[in-house]
Amino acid sequence: TTTKVKTSSATATHKVVKGDTLSKIGKKYGMTVKELKSLNKLKTDLIKIGQKLKVKKTSKVKTKPVKEKTVSTSSLNTSKLIADAKAQNGTPYRWGGTTPKGFDCSGFMWYIINKQKKISRQTTEGFWGSM
Repeated sequence: TTTKVKTSSATATHKVVKGDTLSKIGKKYGMTVKELKSLNKLKTDLIKIGQKLKVKKTSKVKTKPVKEKTVSTSSLNTSKLIADAKAQNGTPYRWGGTTPKGFDCSGFMWYIINKQKKISRQTTEGFWGSM
């Protein structure tokens, strides 16, 4: 005789929100971009806000405490920060970019802050990772 065993689904659903990327979603659920694309039959990396993606179910999200360096904002001229940032309006996005030829988010922050105070790139990555 054959016995059928009902198994629970090993997937859950993630609703895409502003700022999500396949990489970011993958990290959250312990998946690679390739796994996410395969599971969701995606042909490109393009995702849209509100889109529902299948992801691996996670019982517990493990996070490591990260020691982060902080930048004292009291030593920065905020008016200059804003002016320097606005001057880069229209600069294209470039993964890992740290120059006006193209920035990613932490590269942009590093570039703008570094105009006033020398900081390591790790400092800005830690800043964004804490959000």
